[in-house]
Amino acid sequence: MTIHELTPFITKDKLTPTIVSYADATHYLVGAEDSEGNFFEARNDKGQPTVFLSLREAEDYFAKQGVETVMIRVQSPYDEMIGGESAHDVVYSQSVVRH
Repeated sequence: MTIHELTPFITKDKLTPTIVSYADATHYLVGAEDSEGNFFEARNDKGQPTVFLSLREAEDYFAKQGVETVMIRVQSPYDEMIGGESAHDVVYSQSVVRH
């Protein structure tokens, strides 16, 4: 779905605008997540995933759509790499409104 197709679901509180980052990576994937944790990536006009090179660019992308707050999910493989349990994502909410 493009961001324009996702936006009506976001504004109806059916989906949460989400930025996904992988630890130590410099790419930020944008989309929306439902209440069951399913992620729907936003795609550009060419049908490719919408990816940004900085968190600020990803936040600005949502702000331009009228979104005020996004969920940021940071994924990390470190616990698994050292033999621990599966890594848990770090999730937090971030305001994207610029003053």
